[in-house]
Amino acid sequence: ISGSAMLVCRATLKQRLKECRVTGETPVGWNFGRAALDLAPTLRVLPRKENGVAVDHGMVYFTIRFDMPFEVPR
Repeated sequence: ISGSAMLVCRATLKQRLKECRVTGETPVGWNFGRAALDLAPTLRVLPRKENGVAVDHGMVYFTIRFDMPFEVPR
């Protein structure tokens, strides 16, 4: 089964995600939100900029999609 999870996190100046929380997941009940939270610490992101200056702990919103690999029948 494939699915997705929507997260909101804070992006640090060290290009890491902190304080992530799940804002939605589909399909519900398959723990895609939990999987996305487990994956978040491994991701790198550029911090948001205001007037050309990087902002520490700016909010970022994104979706992680989980797809089952296509397998050719034998």
